[in-house]
Amino acid sequence: IGLFWTHDRTAQRDRNVHFLRSQIPRDRQPGPVDWSNSVAARPVETSLEGQIAAPVLTADGRLFVLVVHRDRPGTITLCCSADGGQTWPEAGRLVLHRHDEQAQLSQGRTEIDFAQYWEDMAKWSFGHPTLRPAGDQELLATFYAGQPQCMDIHCVRIRI
Repeated sequence: IGLFWTHDRTAQRDRNVHFLRSQIPRDRQPGPVDWSNSVAARPVETSLEGQIAAPVLTADGRLFVLVVHRDRPGTITLCCSADGGQTWPEAGRLVLHRHDEQAQLSQGRTEIDFAQYWEDMAKWSFGHPTLRPAGDQELLATFYAGQPQCMDIHCVRIRI
């Protein structure tokens, strides 16, 4: 399972997060992978706006992701899909962090100059979330956040 931030350079804007599910053959033998038996599809655009989606698939089939929103205020949000990533209901979302970005950014959500956007990425003072299972009914989220001159690692334990 992979989720991807996608930027449309022609339209000069971010697109929604893209989702891809793939599978390596279960009968894999030691040695080089024979990808001819793998199952993969093309990435599909989800209804999730944002960047850097960190996925976890739980034993009961729910798919959880952390998504970074770079609006004002910025947020890191936990989203849940109960249907394999086809829908992401608003009711199943939990904001883990709200951030008042203090860095001097030059780009907004549209009409993005991609060279300047890359420079802004080095200035952001929150993001890069990770999400991992932490027992049967819990997830552990981590991300960095702070002020441009001083940032911390944040950890959040979430009961699901």
